[in-house]
Amino acid sequence: MQGVTVNSASRPRSPLTVAQEDVLSRQSAALPRTNNSLRARIQRATMTARLQLQDRIFHWLGAGIIAAAAIQLSTAATGVITSRVLQPAGKGALTAVLLWPSVIAFLATIGLGDAIAYYTARRQMVLASGMWLAAALSAVAVPIGYFALPLVLTQLSTQEISAARLYLTYIPLNLITLCLTSGLAGSLNICEYHIARASVHIATLVATIVLIAAFGGSVYVCVMGSLVGNVIVLAIAAVYSFNRDLLRGGPDPYMMHGLASFGLRSHMGSLAGMFNLRLDQMLMSLWLPPTALGLYAAAVTVSSCGTVLTSTVAQSVLAHVASTPAEGDKHELVKRYLRLTLWGALFGCVTVWFLAPVLVSVFFGPTFMPAVWPARILAIASVPLGANVVLGSSLKALGRPIAASRGEGFGLLITGVALVVLLPSAGPIGAAAASLAAYAAVCCYLAWQLTHSRSPL
Repeated sequence: MQGVTVNSASRPRSPLTVAQEDVLSRQSAALPRTNNSLRARIQRATMTARLQLQDRIFHWLGAGIIAAAAIQLSTAATGVITSRVLQPAGKGALTAVLLWPSVIAFLATIGLGDAIAYYTARRQMVLASGMWLAAALSAVAVPIGYFALPLVLTQLSTQEISAARLYLTYIPLNLITLCLTSGLAGSLNICEYHIARASVHIATLVATIVLIAAFGGSVYVCVMGSLVGNVIVLAIAAVYSFNRDLLRGGPDPYMMHGLASFGLRSHMGSLAGMFNLRLDQMLMSLWLPPTALGLYAAAVTVSSCGTVLTSTVAQSVLAHVASTPAEGDKHELVKRYLRLTLWGALFGCVTVWFLAPVLVSVFFGPTFMPAVWPARILAIASVPLGANVVLGSSLKALGRPIAASRGEGFGLLITGVALVVLLPSAGPIGAAAASLAAYAAVCCYLAWQLTHSRSPL
């Protein structure tokens, strides 16, 4: 059992009378400046620690904002190009083709990303074990997806289903890359982590442009562009991890069990969160024609322009809070991350609300104008969604992944009911309204969890 070091400043002292405190105060003031009192040294150390904490937060957030801006711009550019080339029906088909393999990939992760970031932040070498576990999970997920895709993509053609099966290659690429980038985030190599996460979107954009120019616009060509981007980011993340000496050792069954145990507990909440984000598009691909899904995909692209800051904080919060030893510093971190996220989300919401008609008309064309109001509703939903990222990651970093999971499960219930009621009659607008209701409910629950149980808020 590890020994416990007791700080002398935290030892209980006998209570002092007002007169005694006054005498001690005068004596401390009378001391020569060359003999610093213990209180002065503690105050200086505390101030220094807080300044260092603030510098680290803004350094990491600065790198994250740059990466998020690159991600948002490249993702938006890819969405605009594919929408212009394929038009609403083809854009809807492409969205469905990319959606279902990515959902299968997320189901297969079993929370490995959070588990690797958490244990790496605690100075444990778990990356090699995580990668072996990811390879095993991929070997199970790909065959399941191959036979399941024709059952869910009934609205698509045979060629489009073949493209979706090809995109199942994304699963092992994504799982291995997730392990590598989570190790970078957990070891606080935040700049390398953000470079890696931005690279996949930039590479996808470049590859898509080159392939469309060479072979013309089609769903198959766009799928190939996405796969090329994932191969490139895997190589970049592997180089960074090797240079940071994160790949030492081989698979450890005991560590793999620990990763799976923590990951599954965290994954329950992440799973619900993923369905909160994707269930609208999943049900649209099943119930509505591809044109409706294409319009909604355009609305999602437009609304994401206001989430540059909120998309940067999830892994930063988890790794930063988990690696901070002092309880008070953890609480201060959560407050600062939450304030920054909310201000950024509010600014993005207002911006997208007013600019949505111009953005849709200029970049997507007149055939996509029905996407304006769904984009506005999703812009409002981005505010509670940004808060959920910070609150959920904070609960995980404080060792309470089950609480975050319950909140996401509560939101998923609201999402499912709202979509069943609103989607058949209101289409993309109903899907956006269902997302807003779910995100707001999850935000209230997670805030209540932190407020009523040794809360940092």
